[in-house]
Amino acid sequence: MTYRAAVAQDSDLVACILYVVVAECLTMLDVPWRGEKITKRFIEFFDMLMPEKLETIVAHGNFEEVFKIRRGSRGMRSLRRELLDRIYDFRSGLVHGGLRPAYYGLFSAAESGGEIRRSLFADFAEGAILGYLKSPMSSLIGHPALESTTRPETS
Repeated sequence: MTYRAAVAQDSDLVACILYVVVAECLTMLDVPWRGEKITKRFIEFFDMLMPEKLETIVAHGNFEEVFKIRRGSRGMRSLRRELLDRIYDFRSGLVHGGLRPAYYGLFSAAESGGEIRRSLFADFAEGAILGYLKSPMSSLIGHPALESTTRPETS
């Protein structure tokens, strides 16, 4: 539902936030590392789950402009992890700091790259969902307290 809401969203910024939320929900498994720092969990989970998809995003022609990351001579693992950090930070900054005002009228200086960023965030969310479904994980867990494998049986 959140993915569909992101696709239908008029605001590129809100759509990008929703795409990250879609992916972030997949990291809430009932596993021992669930309590780790959220950013660390996010980075490690997706770097393990979908390195090829992340490398496709890193290879995109607008990668450096959209994510403000210089490729240089760095290794792909380093670039993937910085990409994940920037994606998560993008969501956190807007959720905790509020959306930036955007006016797209005749005399506005509309933020450039919004549609490209939105497309790359959509690619990330889609890759996260498909990677999760292909992985050996057993189920999509919406609310760990309800879906926990360790909860007591009820009679």
